[in-house]
Amino acid sequence: SSGSILDTTSGSMILGANKSKINSSSFSSVFGGYENKINSANTYINWHTYKWGAAYGGINTIVGGEGNTISGSIERVCSIFGGTNNRITGREARDGTLTSLNSTIYNSTIVGGSVNEIVKATYATIVGGKDNEISSSTTTTGEYNTIVGGYNNKIRESGNSKGIVILGME
Repeated sequence: SSGSILDTTSGSMILGANKSKINSSSFSSVFGGYENKINSANTYINWHTYKWGAAYGGINTIVGGEGNTISGSIERVCSIFGGTNNRITGREARDGTLTSLNSTIYNSTIVGGSVNEIVKATYATIVGGKDNEISSSTTTTGEYNTIVGGYNNKIRESGNSKGIVILGME
């Protein structure tokens, strides 16, 4: 893994990736690809009891692709499979619409596509497409949303936006 870095992490690995990085995200993996990053602001594991502490990030995976990122305050069991410049984050959206830095994200996934992002949304999925976004101001109002393909589709939390599905639109 040429030029790749594991920093302040335990149980994580980078295999066959170039210039990729895992920082403060325990039990996370990057397999293949170029310049992929997993970065948690908080990771804490109580090794005496083998339980997660109050603040944790980990068990995240990026497989292939280029420039994909999983980052935030606390993200767990999130995955990106291929594609380019996709993001799963607990921080703000690329256009700056969400500014809170403290967020927990669970079980969100992006499969392929380009410049897709999931921001502070739990159990969210984006499959392919370009410039699609699922975002929420809290992790309890933006759950279970899905975008399949298409271009520039947005599911943004407004009240109780759970279970919304967009299929290949522009």
